[in-house]
Amino acid sequence: MSSVDVYRAARRWRDFKAARSPSERPFRLALAATFTVEPLEPLLGSALLDEGQNPEILCAPYNQLFQLCFDYRATLEISEGANIDALVVLWRIEDLAQDDVWLWLGGDATSLERILRVVDDLIAALTTLKQSFSGTLIIGSAPPPLELALAAGGPRAHQVNLLHMHCLSRLFAGIERLDGVKLLDIDALSRTLGAGSTFDSRKWYLYRQPFTEAFLALIAGEIARQLRSIRMPPRKCIVLDCDNTLWGGVIGEDGLGGIALGDEFPGRAYRDFQLLLKSLCQSGAMLALCSKNNESDVWEVFDRHDAMILSRSDIAAWSIGWQPKSEGIGQIARELNIAVDSMVFIDDSPHEISEVEQAWPDVACVTMPEDAADILEQMLALPFFDVAFITEEDRKRTGMMLAEKARESVRSSKSPKEFLETLGLSVEFIRVGDEHCGRVAQLVNKTNQFNLTARRRTEAEIFSLLNQDDWRIAAIKVNDRFGEYGMTGVAILNRIGETHWFLDTFLLSCRVLGRCVETAFLSSLRDMLHLQGAKVLTARFVPTAKNNPARDFLPTHGFDLVSNDDGGHDYVVSLEDIQSAPDFISVK
Repeated sequence: MSSVDVYRAARRWRDFKAARSPSERPFRLALAATFTVEPLEPLLGSALLDEGQNPEILCAPYNQLFQLCFDYRATLEISEGANIDALVVLWRIEDLAQDDVWLWLGGDATSLERILRVVDDLIAALTTLKQSFSGTLIIGSAPPPLELALAAGGPRAHQVNLLHMHCLSRLFAGIERLDGVKLLDIDALSRTLGAGSTFDSRKWYLYRQPFTEAFLALIAGEIARQLRSIRMPPRKCIVLDCDNTLWGGVIGEDGLGGIALGDEFPGRAYRDFQLLLKSLCQSGAMLALCSKNNESDVWEVFDRHDAMILSRSDIAAWSIGWQPKSEGIGQIARELNIAVDSMVFIDDSPHEISEVEQAWPDVACVTMPEDAADILEQMLALPFFDVAFITEEDRKRTGMMLAEKARESVRSSKSPKEFLETLGLSVEFIRVGDEHCGRVAQLVNKTNQFNLTARRRTEAEIFSLLNQDDWRIAAIKVNDRFGEYGMTGVAILNRIGETHWFLDTFLLSCRVLGRCVETAFLSSLRDMLHLQGAKVLTARFVPTAKNNPARDFLPTHGFDLVSNDDGGHDYVVSLEDIQSAPDFISVK
């Protein structure tokens, strides 16, 4: 990043802070480091503005990392009522153990044990911080000791790398034991630029800030990207053209042996792209095809070309034919029961991209690069499929969608009542534990249609609620004779009196709507609350642009309207009046 770009970011950030509305709730982020962290603030603020955030950034004093871990409110000088949404911790090995680092470089093997004890002390401090801080905690991995990396040559370079490896291994092992903590790979960012473009010795000696502006800009961008993945759900579906996208060439003209797909360039580039797509599919993204082609030609490549990585079973839906691609994307969205704003469309033709953009502005459209050698680099840079965590349901998503197609084929031949009675529905009621928090956070943050309040919570907030006596979190898993739907429903309840509870959150995935699963879920909550001594349950419906399917849930399940205002509708029900699950649903 040039000095002009840094100046523009700083001016943009300054102007934003001056014009900020005091009535608007900001996204409050704190930065803490073993070095002076203030120069990162304007770059990060500008990056968060690019992500559509309303950020407020606090900076901890220089090298007060351990003090912050033991009392973050006092260190940041914030009151008890002011919450921090996210906290980023950055550190360097040489800042914590400078003398021993130099001794190690000089050949003192005993210094390594002392350095690792300091890393253990940092992990212990971060563990203490996590016990009192319920927001998102992001911990940076240390870059290599930069002064040494620049000065070291020959055998000493090996010593620097060995020390760095030991320290990061110890840090990673410690972080794995902390729930709801994210890693910011500062080490990988430093390798992107190289030590010579990362460390600024003059800034370090003058300001105790060791990094170049270019490196600070990289750090800021990565923090913003991580926060985006935590606060916003990833896109659900990648819609792919075939010719010159999944392979080079045109299958209808070049034939099976003429397309570019294999171990030699450019075929290897398309094969590597398919490997990336396969990994995204295994992480929970659905793959779909939207191609102007003869369908038999496309499936011949999938079935017979020995260099294909993707198989038919990886494809959740397809529209192959000669209709406009905007129509195909609409068809795929309806078939998968997803909104178009959860789709990414990838095509090599600017004309096709333009046609889809005009018809569906909310679809993220990506044009394949002209040079096949650039495919992987460009696709890896896309933020649409950044995920904060991967759940078991993510890995099974494509299989679930194929099972849904089988259900639909049966549905078309039966009445609604007959269809439900023959599904063999089974609902498993779950008291949520730590192991479920990733999937619960996904559902809370991405479920829009059947969601009473559309209140969002981070994974860290859900972890925090699990440890509070007056809160309960429950979920359901649903199965039928065709297969698993996975975890599809979440309820969060808050005790507001000795026998009175409030339904803070109640939501269901659209995959199980129309199957009376919501009735079975509510009856299970009734049974759970009875065990807590409850007699009355209140709930609130907050209308949004997308949750109309949930509008009538409360009144049709025995709840009485008690108040109605612009912000929502309040309801109450006696637990005795909540109906049981239908006979055709088995509840565990």
